[in-house]
Amino acid sequence: MKPTSTVLTNKVAVVTGASSGLGKAVAELLAAQKVKVFALSRNIARTDLPSSVIKIPLNIRDLQNIDDAFAEIDQQTDHIDFLVNCAGRGLVKEFENTTRQEIMDVFGINLKGNIYIAQEVYKRMIPRKSGHIINVISTSGLKGRELETIYCA
Repeated sequence: MKPTSTVLTNKVAVVTGASSGLGKAVAELLAAQKVKVFALSRNIARTDLPSSVIKIPLNIRDLQNIDDAFAEIDQQTDHIDFLVNCAGRGLVKEFENTTRQEIMDVFGINLKGNIYIAQEVYKRMIPRKSGHIINVISTSGLKGRELETIYCA
C-alpha cells in the first residue's frame, strides 16, 4: 500500500501480536505510512515484515520480558504516539475440560498482558500529553459462543 498522506509520517507505534493476523496487518499498514513501528510478539523473529519494522520478541505474560522490550524501545525512540494491542489467544474447548493453566494463559495474554503493555506505553505518553491507545478485542464477550467459555469471559 502506498502512503496516501503525510499525517502519520515520523510517528512512532508499538503493535503487539504483530506476528500474524490483525497485528501483522496493522504493523504492515503503519510501516507503509512511514510510521516507525515496533512489532512485538512471541514469534516475531520468524515473521516477514517490511525491513523498516523493528521486531522485538515479547512474551506478553512475562513481566521481565515486558521491561526488557520497553528498555529496547526506549533506546531507539524518545516517545510513542500509538499503541495497537492486538495480542490475544483463543481457546476452543469444553469448559469442564479446560485446565487451570489454559485459563491462566488466556487471561494472562488477553487481559493482563494487554493491560501491562498499555500501562508501559501510557507512562511514556504522559510527559508529552499526547498519544493514542487502541485495544483490539473480540465481540465474543458480548455474545458467547459454544466451546469458548473461557475466551468469552
